[in-house]
Amino acid sequence: MYNPRKQRRAAAWRSTPVRWRGGFVYTHSQFQNSASFGATHGSMRFYNYEVNGKYAVTPALSLGAAYTYTDAHVSGTSSFGSDPKWNQVNLQAVYALSLRTDVYAEAMYQHVSGKGYRAFINTAGGASSTGNQVVGTVGLRTRF
Repeated sequence: MYNPRKQRRAAAWRSTPVRWRGGFVYTHSQFQNSASFGATHGSMRFYNYEVNGKYAVTPALSLGAAYTYTDAHVSGTSSFGSDPKWNQVNLQAVYALSLRTDVYAEAMYQHVSGKGYRAFINTAGGASSTGNQVVGTVGLRTRF
């Protein structure tokens, strides 16, 4: 069974005034002896920086936004570039129908740069054929 050596670090900050809140998230992930991105026993480092905010327009309606920048370094591959960069923007509107049920709409955009890399938003159902990807979602959510 293949199990690359992993190392992760994270830090976060969040402000919580009455109508708005904002935050900053930093994560660092490192993988050794990886076969990802066509590498042969390569290593990967990912540095993620996120700024996010949420504003309560009314007690029932809230708007949120987040921007994430990922700076990476990949070694041991000739198929892909060694220094890919990702930029992602998320926007969301949520309307509460009750304490447990809400409707929401969200949009996500991701751009990646670097030789051979394609955008991939986790909820998209697959990778883009280019360095850009857009995903939109609407839904009804109930919490149990």
